[in-house]
Amino acid sequence: MNPLPPDHAFAGTRRQDTAHGGGLPPGKPVLRAACRAYRAQLSEAAYARLSAGICAAAAALPEAQAARRVHCYYPLVGRREVDTRPLLAALHAAGKRLYLPVVSLSEDGAMTQAAWAPGEPLRPNRWGAPEPEPEACPLAVELLDLAIVPCLGAGLDGGRLGFGKGYYDRFLAGFAGPVVGLAYEGCLWPTLPCEAHDVRLTRLVTEARAAPIPARM
Repeated sequence: MNPLPPDHAFAGTRRQDTAHGGGLPPGKPVLRAACRAYRAQLSEAAYARLSAGICAAAAALPEAQAARRVHCYYPLVGRREVDTRPLLAALHAAGKRLYLPVVSLSEDGAMTQAAWAPGEPLRPNRWGAPEPEPEACPLAVELLDLAIVPCLGAGLDGGRLGFGKGYYDRFLAGFAGPVVGLAYEGCLWPTLPCEAHDVRLTRLVTEARAAPIPARM
């Protein structure tokens, strides 16, 4: 199992072992800072190894095996987002139709999606994230079979920690299918502070687990 982040990354966060319980987690800004610090200390070799393990586990999921239309993301490698390129290649090779996020330039902060296949061109958006052209066969989110989303951090209860812009929360608000989050084991907490509009994961995949999240009662 990958070790938890170094102690200095969690200064003031009441750090908890992800495999055990603990007190209430700190607020989201502190958690985001801790996760960024964890990512920053990953070596190139560790980043590649962890990403490869996560991608292999995600590709083998029953949700991925059954899906025909899959939303996934192209990684921001400079931010040490889980590198999904092996996963995208595996899904494409298995005959899945892939869709990547496209962030609107409008002020409403809308996110859509467009079809893409490995080898097709991508363009950087305003944050430098690679994305397809918006007109590249867009698809309504309700027609997806599976959404695979990035997690800066995550809770074992299905809470997802993003960068705070709310793009995925708005994008997946009308989606009733499985939502699989990709995260590092070192960026997990037993629970995360969540609001009513926050999208919850149905499964969490790290380098050490691919566990379904029990439905909330």
